Amino acid sequence: MKLLTFYSPSHEPLVRRLLASRLEEFSVVCRQVPQGDSKGSYGARGYKQLVHGKASIIEEEFTEDLVFADADVVFLRPSLAAFVEDLGDAECAFQRDAADACAGLFILRYTQRCRALVRSWVEMLATPEYLVESNAYDQDALNRLLRATRFPYAWLGPRFVNPWTLTGKHWDGQPLSIPAETVAFHANWCIGVDAKARLLEMASAAAHADSD
Repeated sequence: MKLLTFYSPSHEPLVRRLLASRLEEFSVVCRQVPQGDSKGSYGARGYKQLVHGKASIIEEEFTEDLVFADADVVFLRPSLAAFVEDLGDAECAFQRDAADACAGLFILRYTQRCRALVRSWVEMLATPEYLVESNAYDQDALNRLLRATRFPYAWLGPRFVNPWTLTGKHWDGQPLSIPAETVAFHANWCIGVDAKARLLEMASAAAHADSD
């Protein structure tokens, strides 16, 4: 199965960690997008263009069943069986992100409905209404589409974790207890590349400790 990730120059240290993690089960594709004015920071000027580039890359590479992971994900153990088990009979499955389906870690079956969903996502991210809406980004757009179309999807389970699934809040430096069964850790729910790198180091160290 294909695993796709993307990065802008600011996130290159993160994607290097992702690519060095447990991806041996996948055919890995890594694409770079221009940094533009965003500096890779959520909500910064130019960020909407960056995430439109992300969705466009997903559409281009969606030629078979696909796992997508943002650059701030690390795979701590083989994960393909967990993805497939959590997907079940659904056409797509997403990591939980509060009430939302997370746009940074998910699996898609190569079906007509999933292809149409991704096409609509790319189109929505380019609309003038979206571009001027201050708090609307790729995840917001994706969830609007899922709700509007009543698209049936599954959740990735507790083996796929992030700070919110562990604590229900943003991470601001506090210790985290990473469950031993974790297969993938997503360093969202924090601010800045340095904070993400610290979270990924914490998750990787926990996995190494469990394997000793």
